[in-house]
Amino acid sequence: MDQHTDTAHPDDPAGTAAGPERSREREGSSSSTPRRESRRKGDRSHRHRHSGAEGSSSRRRTPTKKTAAPSSQPRIVQAWRDIFGSKKPSRTHEARKPRQRSRTESSGGSQLKPTKSRASGSQGQENDSSVRPLKEITKLGKSDLGRHHNENHMPEWLVSILERNEGVCKEGIVPILQQLLDQCPTTEYAYVCSPCVTHISKTRREGSFCGYRNIQMLTSWIIASGAQGSNMFGPKFPSIFQIQDLIENAWDNGFNAQGRVETGGIRGTRKYIGTPEAAAMFSSLGIPCPPQAFKDKDFTVARNLLYAAIERYFQQGLLEEDSKVHATVLPPIYFQHRGHSMTIVGFEKQTNGKSNLLVFDPGYRDPSVVSNLVGKPFRHPPAKASGVLESYRRGNRYLRRFGEFEILWYAQINTAEKTDFAWKTNQILS
Repeated sequence: MDQHTDTAHPDDPAGTAAGPERSREREGSSSSTPRRESRRKGDRSHRHRHSGAEGSSSRRRTPTKKTAAPSSQPRIVQAWRDIFGSKKPSRTHEARKPRQRSRTESSGGSQLKPTKSRASGSQGQENDSSVRPLKEITKLGKSDLGRHHNENHMPEWLVSILERNEGVCKEGIVPILQQLLDQCPTTEYAYVCSPCVTHISKTRREGSFCGYRNIQMLTSWIIASGAQGSNMFGPKFPSIFQIQDLIENAWDNGFNAQGRVETGGIRGTRKYIGTPEAAAMFSSLGIPCPPQAFKDKDFTVARNLLYAAIERYFQQGLLEEDSKVHATVLPPIYFQHRGHSMTIVGFEKQTNGKSNLLVFDPGYRDPSVVSNLVGKPFRHPPAKASGVLESYRRGNRYLRRFGEFEILWYAQINTAEKTDFAWKTNQILS
């Protein structure tokens, strides 16, 4: 629009500069005819003598008419400026801001800031005064909540599916991964979490409930190991609808209360959930699961920070020092990147120096070659062992697309708890 403002008329290529040029040409031509100029002076003096005030009024109106035409165009231009100048940002862009601002800007992995993060509610009601007023928080959009971000109720057919099916559950997968890693020639060393965790995958046609499935996997370990908070659940992990109720109750009790404003409520919907909702739920139940974020403009730096943190986590839970694959009694880790979440069950360092996260992805089921081996000792050819592990590896090729990661892990376990968990683990495996 600024280009049109500088032009007097769109059909005049000379622009506003043409006006003075034409005026000067007229002045030059009139001075070359003295007789005609004299006649004009006489006419003007005659009109002045006989017209009086009427002639004077006519001269005042003439410039008004001349200036009126060009002034209309700036008004039109200004009107368009008013329209476009006051244009609000799109909902998608607006929805990203709360999550981007909520993260710490340092490169190192640090806990999410309780005063700005959606996960800040983990501190409970005592932090309510430090959280932004709810009226300043905007609802998230499609990029964060998925294509059903405006949904009030999911379809009845989907409700029926989720009520009948708890997901595709498979126990005993971690010991299989441990054997495969030990037989893989490209594995220098590795760590695996407690074998008490259940791999829970989505059912057919259910859509994207990955956040719920990862909460269920972490909960399966809490229940099986008898860890702090296990008394808050029954003998089985909660369903998707029960998790929605637990998150809504956490908001009611002041844990990440702004989450309801940002999501518009999740009960009975297919809206995505993430680390903030998981942190709010576990915190409200008294289960120590602090969130942590890793972010850097250089995606490689962010990725390496994540690798280092995961390896340190598993190192503090070692049971066997002198082995290629280190078994631990540590819980799995809730893992989130933009658009998807998984459960980390181990860490691998390969002989070429590359690192891999070992994950249970709720979007995929265990290959039959793995599930059929549960509870059995086996021996695979080296090449086959490496190929089977690819379904569980998430390394540079996958993670290089992201520059921000979030994890949620069960708080550090002391030595007495490690011994207790090890005893319970042996009881379960035997």
